[in-house]
This record gives sequence, C-alpha cells and structure tokens, in this order.
Amino acid sequence: MTFITDVISINIIVFFIVARMINVLFNVSVNDDNFNAQSLNARDIALRLHSDRFTSTLFLGWNQKLDPRLKEKKNIKIMHMPRRGGSLMQLREMLLGNYDAIVYPAQNPRVASLFWKLKPLARKRLTVEPIEVSFEQAHKLPSRQSKTLFQSIHKSDVTIPITDAIRNDFINNLGISGPTIPVGVDTSFFKFVDRRGHQPPCKVIFVGTIQERKRPHLILEIAANNLDKQIEFHLIGGPNSDAAVNYMKKLMAMKERQNLKNVFFHGPKSQIEIRDMMTQSDIFILPSRFEGLPKVTLEAAATGLPCIVFADYNTPSVIDGVTGFVVSTEEEMAMRLKLLISNIEQRLTMGVAGARHVQSYDWVNIAHLWEQMLENEFLKKA
Repeated sequence: MTFITDVISINIIVFFIVARMINVLFNVSVNDDNFNAQSLNARDIALRLHSDRFTSTLFLGWNQKLDPRLKEKKNIKIMHMPRRGGSLMQLREMLLGNYDAIVYPAQNPRVASLFWKLKPLARKRLTVEPIEVSFEQAHKLPSRQSKTLFQSIHKSDVTIPITDAIRNDFINNLGISGPTIPVGVDTSFFKFVDRRGHQPPCKVIFVGTIQERKRPHLILEIAANNLDKQIEFHLIGGPNSDAAVNYMKKLMAMKERQNLKNVFFHGPKSQIEIRDMMTQSDIFILPSRFEGLPKVTLEAAATGLPCIVFADYNTPSVIDGVTGFVVSTEEEMAMRLKLLISNIEQRLTMGVAGARHVQSYDWVNIAHLWEQMLENEFLKKA
C-alpha cells in the first residue's frame, strides 16, 4: 500500500505542476522597430507557448509601437516602460515580479549586474540564459557585454546553447551545458518562392548589422570585380554603434571611389520588407566568421535562397553542397558565389533543398522544445 500511495502522491504533484500556469518573463524590449535577434526570438517563442500552460511578459519601450503580433494575446502581458527609469522597472520585475522563469537575464548589462547581486534576497525563480556564440566569440564581445554574459552563464539555473557545436564548446571550456534548442523561423511567413521565372540581373543579398565583424566590405570587393556583369549586391541593415557608423562611412566611400553602381545599401528594414527583398533575390551571402546559428540563414533558406556562410561557427542551417556552401576562406567564398551566379539550375536545386531542410526549424517546433524544457525544470524542483 505504501508504494501505491507514493505513486498516487507523485502523480498528484506532477498533475498540479503541469496543470498550473507557468509565468515567464522575457527580459527584452518588443518595440516594433527593434530588430535585435534576442528580442525577435523571444517574441516568436512567446507567441507559440501553449496558452493553457504559459503566460509571457515582455517590455515595451517608452512611446514605442508594439509588435502588432503581440496585441490582444490573452497569455501575453506587455510591461510599458516609463520615460525614465526603465532599467529600474526591469530590475524590479526580475527581483519582485510574480514569475516562475526569467529568460535572457543578461540582456541589459547594467540591470543584470544588479540582479545577480540582489538575487539571493529575491523570491526563487528559474533563470534561463540562451548561449548564442562560442566560448571564444563570447570573449571577443565588448568588455561589458562579455563580462555580463559569462556572469549569467555561470549563475543561471539553465543555459540553452543554440547549436551542438556551442554546447560542446562550453562543456569543454567551462563544464557547463544545457539542452540544445536552436533559434527558429516562421515558415508560414518566410515562404518558399519558385525562382524559375527570375530574370537578370542576378541579385545577391546580405542581411545583418553593418559592422566590421560582419565583414560586408568583402561583398564590395567582389562587386568591384563584377562591374561588367548583370549582378547586383543588396545590403540590408544599418550600423549599431559609433564604431559601426564610422565603418559604414568607409563602405560608402569605397562604393563612391570605385563607382560600384551594382551595390545598393538599403538600411534597416522590417521583417516584411526583408522577406519581400529575399523573395526577389537569388543568393544569400554572409561573410561573417562570428556567428552562432544566424537566423537570417534560416529565413533566406525558407524562401528558397541558397546560402553561403563560413565554417568557423558550424551552423546547422546550411548543408555544404546541398542547401548552399560552407566556406573556409575569402577566396573560396568568391569562387562559390561565382559558381552559383553562373549556374541557375544549381541555385534552384539548392533553394528547394534549403526550404525543405529548415522546415524542422519552424518556430512551432522550437517553442515546443522550450515548453518541454521549462516543464521538465519545474518537475525537477518539485
């Protein structure tokens, strides 16, 4: 009878843990014009967490427009930040708010530092820090950002590496690991486009922040060698710091000096505009060596674009020779791009394979992994 009683008691405990709502605070701002990767990821997860089991809270900046997808969602709460004291609001919610889990505690370095100091005085809740860069890359981030990230990795209850390569890297260097949960793509939004009817010029697209570590200058160097051909190079994104503004000026001067009429800078764009420009393009290229799992490669592949990326970060979003090319040198990048520009059939074949490959990364599947992770962590604590 004791064994049966114990089993019944355990089942009752599990029932109440699973049955009750789990309240999650995503420590990000969800302004409609905020294209920060963590902010976009948090929104896509929150939108798909099961409404009968999860509530999500996110922040909205002062006098900012809300991402319209989040409006009138019964299980999503928006915290409107004041004109002044937004950081204090974040800290108060992280320490005193009625939440079961906090995701992205390191998002605001100043708030994160105070949070970890005061956390022993606050009510208990699960802290979850996604890891989106390698151990080496994390050290190369700006000093304050790097320090905050490592602090959160060490102190969080759960770390979520977005690729197996990042997970293995942190196991080897810090002995820290958590379940791998990749970032995702909305395949109902980034839809496959049949490009057999596309006419020249061949359009090569880059999407990302215009900053030196993304290395868009390499695209301009390739463009300089293709001035006499029917090829256009389109760069979407803007600078995100004073250093990046200076770098952008150098790119514009390079374009002017070399008369690169085949290069177009479009500045930051909304998700709708990015999607539309991707569907009008033929090849996606990302010259950066400093990534984790670039979400833009999932989005590009979902629309049917073959992708060219570097091997340094072992992204699972591109299968070399199947959905695009994974290269090791700048020379190889230029060679593979030349091959795709000249071979329409290979572009089309790789585009179909890429769209098929990223179906498993749909946000519906990724959100389900988050649900499982959160529920499992609460069962462990029962």
